[in-house]
Amino acid sequence: MLKNDNNSCRLTVKVSPKSSKKELVMDKNGELKLFLNSPPVDGKANKECILFLSGLFHVPKTSISIVSGEKSKIKVFSFSSLKESEMERILKEVIK
Repeated sequence: MLKNDNNSCRLTVKVSPKSSKKELVMDKNGELKLFLNSPPVDGKANKECILFLSGLFHVPKTSISIVSGEKSKIKVFSFSSLKESEMERILKEVIK
């Protein structure tokens, strides 16, 4: 789920596009699942992922990149301007 990598922090999520809701939840297996409204067409869902995560973690969109899974439901995001401890704190507040 979370991983520190040099000066960046990585987050792995399973994306569920074309959903009626937009939220980040933890499933019963302890994995993060991100529900989005956009369809997985022409990178729309990837853009919405980055926009959603940027707002959630209060970081610029430019500091978030997709490390792997650009065309997959399971994506790994790298945050260049966020410490793991700060990400954990925010996730604990948001996910119940």
